[in-house]
Amino acid sequence: MEKEAALAAQIIRPAGLLERLHISRQRLGLGATVLVAAKFVTPNSSQERSLHRDEFHDAVVEAIYQHPALAVRIHNEVETTGPPSLMRMSAVDLDKGIQFLSSEQSIKGFQAVVEDTLVKQFDSSTEDGPMWRFTVLPDNHVIFLYHHVLGDGQSGLAVLQTVVQALNKAAGASTNVVRERFYIPRQKLVLLPPIEERTNCDITLRTLFHAVIDELLPSWTKSKVWTGNPVLPAVPTPPGRVATRVRIVSLPPGAASRLLMQARSHQTTITSIIHLSAIIALSHLLTEPHISSMTPSDTGDSKEVNHTNAKSKYKKIKSHTAVSLRSFANVPSTMMYETASAHDHLETIVSTRLPFPCCASAARQSWKDNFPWFKASRISKDLKRGGPHARSKLGLLKFLDGRFEGYWAGKLGKKRDGSLGLSNVGSWSLQTSAQPNGIQDGQSNEKDESESIKWGVFSAYFAQDDNVVGSAIKVNVIGSPNGELNVCVTWGEGAVDDQLAEAFAGGLRHGLEQLSSASP
Repeated sequence: MEKEAALAAQIIRPAGLLERLHISRQRLGLGATVLVAAKFVTPNSSQERSLHRDEFHDAVVEAIYQHPALAVRIHNEVETTGPPSLMRMSAVDLDKGIQFLSSEQSIKGFQAVVEDTLVKQFDSSTEDGPMWRFTVLPDNHVIFLYHHVLGDGQSGLAVLQTVVQALNKAAGASTNVVRERFYIPRQKLVLLPPIEERTNCDITLRTLFHAVIDELLPSWTKSKVWTGNPVLPAVPTPPGRVATRVRIVSLPPGAASRLLMQARSHQTTITSIIHLSAIIALSHLLTEPHISSMTPSDTGDSKEVNHTNAKSKYKKIKSHTAVSLRSFANVPSTMMYETASAHDHLETIVSTRLPFPCCASAARQSWKDNFPWFKASRISKDLKRGGPHARSKLGLLKFLDGRFEGYWAGKLGKKRDGSLGLSNVGSWSLQTSAQPNGIQDGQSNEKDESESIKWGVFSAYFAQDDNVVGSAIKVNVIGSPNGELNVCVTWGEGAVDDQLAEAFAGGLRHGLEQLSSASP
């Protein structure tokens, strides 16, 4: 009886609808993690130094204190034992949440470490194992991986922002103090109510209409939509890991700034430009009967990619663009919280005359002059109008009647729901950045000249492990403090042909480089 009372005292609140969706997916081994990474630098130091384990330990402790979600675990994760709840951890084992890699462990480079990190699952059955992990590389790249139930993509930025601020606050502190392995959270942890209690998620007639139509559409109609390979026929074991491929497409600060100018001059956004560029790149691959491409490899060399497509089989590309509901729920970007929904687009696959590096006979047309800017503007307007609809989509989760695991299990062996998934968390707006002039839709950051800053952030990256049952290819976007734009193209092993995905990443890179080039 006393044990039950003590357990009940640690329960913070029941998990919300969106949170239960993530809990069930992670438990089944279908992936539900988010990754935000950054290159830490010492902008006012003449000599770069490595992050010290002790100072980073202290900064993480401060982040846990500032973000109560980091001291939370799941109670009743198994659906059959009752609805899950979020509960206070009695202790947080920091050794399980912080990992420093050696040079040998990170010898394959940052991109490979990101791939390895996304493979990891969280065991929420342990009482002291956090549902997050920091991985620190010798070159000061810091990777923050966390369970999606704790927060959305902007949540990762918020936590890393707190870490940087804590590092600067404690700069010069003694490293001779013995650090405790276990952090004891304060007794009273307060979490915001779930998103459906913060904003109106009632189902609109439009949302209900689209949901019903989607269910009633004949299979031959859906077969015309390219969605890569079907979902795996069974939950992968052990313990549910499918490798995630990652290819990083980067635009340097000058190019990112020019892309923002292009967006403004054509009354659109960077999100919409990347969205349409991705559709064009994929359309090109799906309409070419034979592609022999020279795709840049990780080492900077080029390799030939051969790929054959059934030209007439697919007619449509279905994309899901993530929509943040923070403004609807009145939740600041500095708070760890899950608010993500999505807006759907269905585009017709069309042959393009825009040049791609994969085709020796490509037409000599200018991307800037022949890019369908009117479509980019339309997509931007659709996304702006789609906010209320994306909020209403969360209301559909009520119809699952608590059977979230059955929802995910029903996708196994079936056609995927989408071709592309696009998420843009915006620009890193840390005042403690190395060069805080990152690019975001419609705005840029101010520069902080403070000489007291010891640590800042140079580059930022964003990715997700949503590739087992999610869209065939994911495009994850973030604006870095140094002004560059980083896009992580991800796909799951077996979700799509690796050669096609490699060619897609190369085509997207080429298109964005052409649109942001300094030449006319």
